[in-house]
Amino acid sequence: MKKLLALGLSLCLLSEAQAQDPQLSQYYAAPLYLNPAFTGIHDYDCRKLPASRIRYIGNFRSQWNGTHTTYMGSIDGRNKKGNWGFGALVFQDVQDMSSASAPPLKTFQGAGLVSYQLGITGSWRLHSGVQLAYMQQTFDPSNYTFPDQYRIPGRLSPTNETLRGAGAAAAAPSASAGMLIFNSDFYLGGAVHHINQPNLTVVGGSPYRYPMKVDVHTGYRIPFKRSKGFAKRGSEKSITPVIHFKRQGNAQQLDVGTYLNYEPLVFGAWYRGLPVERTPSGRLQQDAVVLLAAVRAPTDYGLFKIGLSYDFPVSYGAVNAGRTFEFSLAYQFIDERCRKRISYRAIPCPGI
Repeated sequence: MKKLLALGLSLCLLSEAQAQDPQLSQYYAAPLYLNPAFTGIHDYDCRKLPASRIRYIGNFRSQWNGTHTTYMGSIDGRNKKGNWGFGALVFQDVQDMSSASAPPLKTFQGAGLVSYQLGITGSWRLHSGVQLAYMQQTFDPSNYTFPDQYRIPGRLSPTNETLRGAGAAAAAPSASAGMLIFNSDFYLGGAVHHINQPNLTVVGGSPYRYPMKVDVHTGYRIPFKRSKGFAKRGSEKSITPVIHFKRQGNAQQLDVGTYLNYEPLVFGAWYRGLPVERTPSGRLQQDAVVLLAAVRAPTDYGLFKIGLSYDFPVSYGAVNAGRTFEFSLAYQFIDERCRKRISYRAIPCPGI
């Protein structure tokens, strides 16, 4: 019975009304995944040394006691002039709603990204970015029993369900684009993912179109001590209120919170949900309260950023769903020849 229930949950996840990209609480710790326009925007810059213009990021999320896990990695850099950015992003999302050894649903994506920076006026800048990805979904129903197999008491009959073979995968290209406008204290960005709504049919005969996702994100940095423009600065001490809204298919979500940046430490707290809407049962549409602690500082080996967050569920159905936490690690090389000429990050977005 548990396997039958798990299968039903897996099939629901494959329906267009419920399908979503992997959820990340530390979305600013995965900037390329959030918006292709973030490609090539780094904390520090030494244009005379190409290795310092490259950033490496890894993310891991364990949701509901590990029944849903996400692994993600990215690399991005920019040219010497700083107006072009290039990157690559890879992730694997595993939704294992059963006790079987083979996870029933896996989503893989590998993407290449390009961005371009344009000066507008004064300190205002505009970034635009595009992403072209290869997506693959694999669904393995081999460990499940379907209702029509119980026709004969005492033994199982073959199923008549229309399914591709166990472990079969559907693959398709996906295109995304985004823009970002900012100055030294304010930023506003938006992205549209899966513009072409790729066909990822793994269950049944009717085509399944992966739904488009729209992201909008903004924030305002309030420094404790004012510095002019993008000049070289000391340790960052500021607070940044942020808002992040996303919609995919019939699902939409709002994140509202703030980051406290007191280098080398960063703390964050935000609420995730949409309390102006109600579920079909009449309950408020809300998800979790997220707390973050991170450290980000240059060392003798480069700039390391490590973040750990925990989701405290506040929705009625997820309170007992289990633990959800997230880990992020970013690295950017810093050479001794450039250490005295390090420029502070050119965008007030937290965690980038």
